[in-house]
Amino acid sequence: MFDKVFRPINDTANSSRKGRSRLPEPVRSPTRGGIFPKAGTQARAPQIPQRLSSASQSLPWPASPSAHSFHLRQLKQELAEKDRKVKILCEEVEGLKKEKESLEREIDQYDDECFKMEAENKQLRDAFVALKGNPNHHIDDGVVQSRFGEIKFTIEQIVSIRYSSSTTISKSIRLDRPSKQLFSNLAEDVDRYLTQPVGKALLIEAFIWNFLISEVFSGNGMLWAGKAFEHVKFLSRELENDTVSLADLYRWNAQTASMLFSMYDLDKRRIQKIASNLRASLEPWQNKSFKEGQCDSLDKLVLLAAKLDADLARSRAEYMVFMLETTEALNGLAKNKYGVPFDQDYMELQSGNNDRYGDVELVVSPTVAKVGDSDGENYDCCTVLVRAKVICGGSKAGRRQQSASTPSNSFQPQR
Repeated sequence: MFDKVFRPINDTANSSRKGRSRLPEPVRSPTRGGIFPKAGTQARAPQIPQRLSSASQSLPWPASPSAHSFHLRQLKQELAEKDRKVKILCEEVEGLKKEKESLEREIDQYDDECFKMEAENKQLRDAFVALKGNPNHHIDDGVVQSRFGEIKFTIEQIVSIRYSSSTTISKSIRLDRPSKQLFSNLAEDVDRYLTQPVGKALLIEAFIWNFLISEVFSGNGMLWAGKAFEHVKFLSRELENDTVSLADLYRWNAQTASMLFSMYDLDKRRIQKIASNLRASLEPWQNKSFKEGQCDSLDKLVLLAAKLDADLARSRAEYMVFMLETTEALNGLAKNKYGVPFDQDYMELQSGNNDRYGDVELVVSPTVAKVGDSDGENYDCCTVLVRAKVICGGSKAGRRQQSASTPSNSFQPQR
């Protein structure tokens, strides 16, 4: 390469060229094998290869500080936007999870309802099959009498323990108006009964019976009908107002009661409500020292009455439970239950009262009568199963005789 640049000084052929100076003879390096000019001579610098120059031109120039910070701000904004979108997506996912849980709960509820409906349908089918096999529900008259006797005994026990003579009022104290209203349709002289221990007990017994007739035995209770109570009550009233024969009406009543009772059993909530109302009504006359458990509860009493009413309702015979008149359930129970002549066909004197000559002062327990039979026949016949226990006033002659013979601890009827 250097042969082309340097010319030897002994080149005589070219020595005569114009304007050309002689160069010193190059000295070859013994170590590197290179050829260098001698000291004191001038030489041309070698040319830089073109590829090095082009490679240096392709390298990027470092960015300025302002451009770098702008680029960082852009990246931060992009990251913030992505974080916002991720947060929105997470919220949507949480909302979808909650919606899924809500739908799953609804599905479980629907499954439970379907299961209950299937169970009710099965009960209805079983009740219908049983009804077809035994269409008439029989209950013996002796059983009816015995079960009413059980209720009467329970009432007497509750009154003697829960509402004993310790809560009687003094004769000098006049009863307030609510107390008179509570017993006003049972006896004419309420003050006189409540100021005597035995009289107060009999008056409270009469009130409890009257309450049970109103809430359980009147035909409007239908504690065996469950949640179908309102519908059955409406249909029953419509049929009573329509021109339907007694046989058809009681057959429909018996079939409806048989199916609904086997499906729903007794309405326990309504039983508790009735017992609670009875308890609240008699709370002013309850012994202050009384504690629950000392005698049968009022809930048990209402339950006994409800079970008996359910058995009577499934029979095609008509059972009437009334204090004074057979139409009490239709005409209202607020009508007075005193002041009528003694009727030995429906009544018997309460123990300790032997005078039948006066009017009825107080009906202590109701009459139970049966019309027709469980086969749906003989609706023109009426059988008195239980006669009402009553207290009568008596005649003037009988008053003097009885006042001399009546023990001091017995209740004196009005003279």
